Amino acid sequence: LHRVDRRQRQMCIRDRDSAEQELRWVLDASPEAALEIQTRLRLARVLYSKGQYDEAMTLASAESNGYESAFNEVRGDILLARGDSSGALSAYKKAAEPSAAAMAGARNPLLDLKIQQLESGASANSATSSAVDSSEAGES
Repeated sequence: LHRVDRRQRQMCIRDRDSAEQELRWVLDASPEAALEIQTRLRLARVLYSKGQYDEAMTLASAESNGYESAFNEVRGDILLARGDSSGALSAYKKAAEPSAAAMAGARNPLLDLKIQQLESGASANSATSSAVDSSEAGES
């Protein structure tokens, strides 16, 4: 428990290398399933913040019993950072699907904002593409 508290403090002060080291220590200690999943999720977020997208995606793509929404959101963040807007939007929409937490009224407004921004960007890009296609068709 002390290591978990210390890890939280390290994350707060943005000491990502130390946080990564502590989270890897927890995973190496073979914690119970729920703690292992939470630790893997946090480590994926740390690695994402450090730009280590491949390893973060590997961690975020493993089994996530009960934490599908959080893992889908992290996958969306990684995909967006890689430039895959449509993949990110798909992952964010999966994260926003009704779950036990959503049924209890615990919506994630940040996730909703991510979806709205990508959808508005996609519709703006679609409108731009349509306008370009129309003008190119007129030139023929």
